[in-house]
Amino acid sequence: MTKSQIPRQSIPTTKFALKSPLKSIPGFVIVLVTGVVIVLIALIYNALFPKGVWLPYELDQNQSKWKNQNMTHYQMTISILGYGFDDDRMPLTVEVNKGEIESVIDSFGNNLSPTNDSNLRFLYPNTLTIPGLFSYIHKKIWEKLPSIRVSYNSNNGYPEEIYVIPYPEPCCQGFTINVQDFQELSP
Repeated sequence: MTKSQIPRQSIPTTKFALKSPLKSIPGFVIVLVTGVVIVLIALIYNALFPKGVWLPYELDQNQSKWKNQNMTHYQMTISILGYGFDDDRMPLTVEVNKGEIESVIDSFGNNLSPTNDSNLRFLYPNTLTIPGLFSYIHKKIWEKLPSIRVSYNSNNGYPEEIYVIPYPEPCCQGFTINVQDFQELSP
């Protein structure tokens, strides 16, 4: 048998569509550029809002709630506990009238002067009035501290607990400011 006499078998032919790497490059570039844009947005967001949007928003909401209460004369106890604040005089009972501190009484019943007492001078006016606490929280949010957590009174909006870790070192740096026994006094 000669070559021409050999029966031809039908050989299935398959067309392979080879994709050119160049055809998929525009899609790859779009995905790559989109990824880079998302990462840049995240970095810018973290730089502008180091604690996220929720903490400042929550602060503003509760500060507005407090201001709408229009409380000018009140009394509360304040405790500051944690690293460097092991003061046996806590809690302090503070009376505030029209934004001015009327009295500060320690746990032993002693009247303290917030401007003359060396331990209180560190705190005054930052934590001995409700507006001072709001200012303190605001300042600490924008200082980009490793951690700050705040819980607010649901009725009046004032801060009930502020937990702060002021330094990135892992040991013993956190402290808590507690506001308790809040009472509105007659004007």
